[in-house]
Amino acid sequence: MSTRQQFQEKVTQFFQMYSERRRTWQPRVDAWKASGKRVSEREKVEGLMAQIEDYHNALQALLAHEEPEMDRIARIHKEMTACFKELRQAIKPVWQQWLEAILIAGTAAFFIRTYVFGFYHVPTGSAEPNILVGDRIY
Repeated sequence: MSTRQQFQEKVTQFFQMYSERRRTWQPRVDAWKASGKRVSEREKVEGLMAQIEDYHNALQALLAHEEPEMDRIARIHKEMTACFKELRQAIKPVWQQWLEAILIAGTAAFFIRTYVFGFYHVPTGSAEPNILVGDRIY
């Protein structure tokens, strides 16, 4: 399979996945619009959706050429996937963003506390005179 065919397949698969997700996201964006809430988020999401569709159209046009510029196609595809990742973050509900942030911070704190910094209590005098019984070290 040629590089051109691989990119055509990637672009087709990506846009099918994006179209499915967009159908689930669009009602949320419409609800934001109707309620007048989250205006900046809605505008950002709508802009990202339009940008992804522009990237898709550009890729389709480039792939239709007899000798497409593969480096340009790769760059646009990379930009389109980055835009999709940003869109996924922007469309998440606020509670989910907070939950993810708290879970990540809690997990990081647990591992740092457990494996990097540990607070210890000296129970015996085996290290005297450097460390005394009852000392706390970390």
